[in-house]
Amino acid sequence: MQSYQHFTLSERESLAQMRKEGKSFRAIGAVLGKDGSACCREFNRNQNIDKGYSPWGATVKYILRRKKCVRKLRRTHLRRRGKRKNRRNTQVIRPERTIHDRPEIAALRQRLGDLEGDTVYGAVGKGCAVTVVDRRSRMLYAALSASRDSSLIAQAFAEALDGQPAETLTLDRGTEFAEFKRIEQNLGAPIYFCDPHSPWQRPSNENINDLLRFFFPKGTDFNAVDRDYFHYVLCLINNRPRKCLGWLSPVEFLKKCCTELDNLPGLCLRWTNVACRWGRDSLFRGGWGVQIIIEKIKIPLDIQCAARYNRITNNLRGDTN
Repeated sequence: MQSYQHFTLSERESLAQMRKEGKSFRAIGAVLGKDGSACCREFNRNQNIDKGYSPWGATVKYILRRKKCVRKLRRTHLRRRGKRKNRRNTQVIRPERTIHDRPEIAALRQRLGDLEGDTVYGAVGKGCAVTVVDRRSRMLYAALSASRDSSLIAQAFAEALDGQPAETLTLDRGTEFAEFKRIEQNLGAPIYFCDPHSPWQRPSNENINDLLRFFFPKGTDFNAVDRDYFHYVLCLINNRPRKCLGWLSPVEFLKKCCTELDNLPGLCLRWTNVACRWGRDSLFRGGWGVQIIIEKIKIPLDIQCAARYNRITNNLRGDTN
């Protein structure tokens, strides 16, 4: 079998002339030094609408096919090269603890301080929001970040929680959490990572992120979002009644916990944002905007008190899903 070479214009002219003379493809191939099947394919592939064969038309079709083939090969090469690069970067997070190491009490939602965290992404170059949800009370804490850079995300976590006590924090394995050890140090609580591609292992956080998306849909420029308005949205969400809390809002749930704990010994006072109104002298930057009304809640100080606290909160209305 002869090696294949592309037809030249002169060979196509000879092919057209010999076909008009009634010669077979095998005979034409012997004259041109090509296989008869190659002559047949060339003739059939480049026929006109009327089944005629034009050497110039066949040459033009050949050039167009070559250009299209080169573009396709370039796209395929770039796509495959990108996939190889992504595979090399998938293991940025090497967790010290996974969700399977998390204490069982965190899964049972029997105490405050077991948190789930994530980011709500706007678009490329448009920043994001860091969200943290308490698994027991469904209280949402959040802060804005200029980008998904891991150092900025760690700062946003510190701003969102602002010293709030924590027992555990559960995150996914996104590269924005690469500085999770810094977050652990600031939070004073261990971080547990979900399995890859398993958002259902942070159900409360995913659900509340959907609520936040109502106000900030995909493509939102978080760098242009007014901080007072952002905190106003948080207040709206935290004052929304929840079926899982017996139709109490997270704010009302925490107030009820505080009422039940008023006479317990060994408690320390903790300040938290529980309500909001529009007015002057905002506690956040921006002057006019949302004014946060500060009220007291009580947080257990020691293990003995925490055990009594958990027994009380378990008797409050609300399911554990």
